[in-house]
Amino acid sequence: MIGVVICTHGAAGRGLVQSAEMICGQQAHLAVVSYEMGETTEALRQQINKSFASFEPLSEIFVLTDIKGGTPFNVMVDIIRDAPQYRLVSGVNLPMLLELFINRDNLGLDALTDKVLASGQKGIYQYTVSNEDADEDF
Repeated sequence: MIGVVICTHGAAGRGLVQSAEMICGQQAHLAVVSYEMGETTEALRQQINKSFASFEPLSEIFVLTDIKGGTPFNVMVDIIRDAPQYRLVSGVNLPMLLELFINRDNLGLDALTDKVLASGQKGIYQYTVSNEDADEDF
């Protein structure tokens, strides 16, 4: 099994995991790390390292953060820079998390990363009302 770490600003990660577990069920080998207002980057680094240590002896870990270039992402990059057994993807959304939970037992890191990225992009959609739809009740 591939371990999963969700690292976001505030409670965003906890909320996404709660929603995903409503659909996929409770997940093992999962850690949510929240970067709270006023917290130091060193404290965040310690939380992340503790979450990684909790997955031993798992050798592969998939990491999702909220914003590329944000503190959780930057600290994560610094930690996993030379570790090929980790994957880091930013821009976490619910479709990405569902894809990850559903497929992490069946796919390797590279294939899983491709599926997670595709699901995240497909999950972004703008609905537009056509003239035919304008008179219908939804």
